[in-house]
Amino acid sequence: MDVGSIFLILALFIVVALFVSKPLFEHQATSVSKTEQAYSALLAEHDRVVSALKELEFDFALGKIPEEDYPRQRQALILRGAELLKELDAYKEKFASAKVVSEQAEQPGEQLEKKPIEASSVQRDDVLESLIAERKRKRQGKAVGFCPQCGAPIHESDMFCSRCGAKLA
Repeated sequence: MDVGSIFLILALFIVVALFVSKPLFEHQATSVSKTEQAYSALLAEHDRVVSALKELEFDFALGKIPEEDYPRQRQALILRGAELLKELDAYKEKFASAKVVSEQAEQPGEQLEKKPIEASSVQRDDVLESLIAERKRKRQGKAVGFCPQCGAPIHESDMFCSRCGAKLA
């Protein structure tokens, strides 16, 4: 090896070492407020209650929990979940009002636009759901033939085979 290739390898090693160690030298700690921490704890508790409720129902279906205990335990979990949802809604309202106040402070000269809750996206989802349901109804009919390539059943509305992708006449 000549001196030039050694310097090239050394320079490449230094560049890679700097790139890899960059996060260690940057101190970008994010501070989390007590409110955000409490909100996160509520979300975690809500997830825990939902998974406990699913597990309780599964265990009851398997017969691991007596019929006398199931309604009481289920009711307790549902009540705790409802309490958590109320608390989460309160935090969401608090976050929303704090966000509006901070946005007004940042843009004192401009009026804030209040966007409606994406009604168009809800309508778009409804249209998609109806198209999917219509497609499923069409697919539930009997097959009208078989694919000449792979022999899979095909429907009247199919233009291509759903198994092999062959173009149907």
